[in-house]
Amino acid sequence: DTLSAVLGKAEGPSSGLFDFSQAEGQLRLVYHLYVPEGSDFNDFIGADMAPKIRKLYERFKGLDGVTFVVETSKTSPAVDWTPYCSFGMTRKIFKETNWTGLLGRDLFKVCKEIVYSK
Repeated sequence: DTLSAVLGKAEGPSSGLFDFSQAEGQLRLVYHLYVPEGSDFNDFIGADMAPKIRKLYERFKGLDGVTFVVETSKTSPAVDWTPYCSFGMTRKIFKETNWTGLLGRDLFKVCKEIVYSK
């Protein structure tokens, strides 16, 4: 519930946290991203997720490594979710990043280990 309060809860057309797990100090978050038709996925991911990632690290001071798994749906209403990409974030990257509105466009320039699903 605490993570959902920061990231939002994935329900219907609302983007948000769908699932999470933790192993060896690494948090893995599965995020359902509802992308409106005609939107560029990468730009939309940054605009949607960058402010939430900032809040996540500000709220959980002991949090270090996080892997985000982003799933999207090509159907409306969103019912069939498929992996789009995954990426990592660390506290070090968080501290070194200027979290302005520009980050929405540049989120993937500061993340690590970006892997697109096939």
